[in-house]
Amino acid sequence: MLFRSMKFVLALIVLAAVMAAPGPITWKICSGEKAHGVLDSVEIINNPVVPGQNTTVFGYGMLDKDLTSGTWTLSGYFKGLKVLSKKGNLCQDSTINLPLNSGKIYINGLTCPTSAGKVSVVEKAIFNYKPPTGVYSIKCQMFDQDKEEVLCLNIDVPM
Repeated sequence: MLFRSMKFVLALIVLAAVMAAPGPITWKICSGEKAHGVLDSVEIINNPVVPGQNTTVFGYGMLDKDLTSGTWTLSGYFKGLKVLSKKGNLCQDSTINLPLNSGKIYINGLTCPTSAGKVSVVEKAIFNYKPPTGVYSIKCQMFDQDKEEVLCLNIDVPM
């Protein structure tokens, strides 16, 4: 009888862990003092993440210099282990396939050249299914045509 009760309790704990609602996506600027971009505000639709639905991020900010070209790097971590590493052209659209066919990140490139001043971006991601529970950390860095930092963001996605 005790064994059955323990199995039932364990099953409830596993079910609760699988069905637990994730927390909201959070972000933090990691740019150095000489970065050419500033992020003023961010709006996230579907925050927390809902598997099977687009999570859309609207970012609004400023550039202090003209941008004619550039690159980005994106690194993803789960429980301290790097699970994703990608690079791309800041001025082109890109699609990143997430490990184990778990989803995609759609990056909308900037229109280059882009003049100094206000800038806005819209990025999307979708998770095909609920990945293992935990916090997925993303570091995204952007560099201009002179290889100078434009912006750095650390993003935490609880699942």
